Amino acid sequence: MPRPRRATADDIDDCMRLRVLMFEAMGTPPAALADPTWREAARAWFTAKVDDEQTLVLVVEEEGQVLAGGLAEVLPAIPAPTLPHGRLGFVSNVATLPHARGRGFARAVMTELVRWLEQDAGADRVDLAATAGGAVIYRSMASRSRRSRPCAGCRTTAGGERGSPAPHGPAYAVVPLRPPYAARRPPGPGDRLVVVT
Repeated sequence: MPRPRRATADDIDDCMRLRVLMFEAMGTPPAALADPTWREAARAWFTAKVDDEQTLVLVVEEEGQVLAGGLAEVLPAIPAPTLPHGRLGFVSNVATLPHARGRGFARAVMTELVRWLEQDAGADRVDLAATAGGAVIYRSMASRSRRSRPCAGCRTTAGGERGSPAPHGPAYAVVPLRPPYAARRPPGPGDRLVVVT
């Protein structure tokens, strides 16, 4: 299986295609997706950030075609009990072309993004937004992590399954997002990976 690699300026068109695909999966109306204003701004963002040290843009390529990708950013935040250094990691834009799904590309991208945020970028916590399909991957990653624990009172599925507290490690939480836009619940003490679906 091809491994995720850091994107370059040559991958920006593919990153844009994956971004549109992500918004389609979130139920964004076609008229909003067609608006050139956000597309031009997003292209400019990728151009500026693809080599930025506080951002990691990854793609998975096979036989010259980008099949999947995602990105992580370290955002400045006011320090708090859940953000002692004011370094919020945020994962977004994780998407896989339909014909390439089911091969573990999104999981590989997500694994490397979270590893980079925690080990290289020094993020205090990692937040992300996910579709219902993506949340399955992130929940399973959190349940297998030796550093994770369920978050007491966190909703882990759209159906409202609840996590339970544990005395060790950071928490991973999955929080429902009503398409296409919705407010997020504030992270709780100990949350390390907050998944907004």
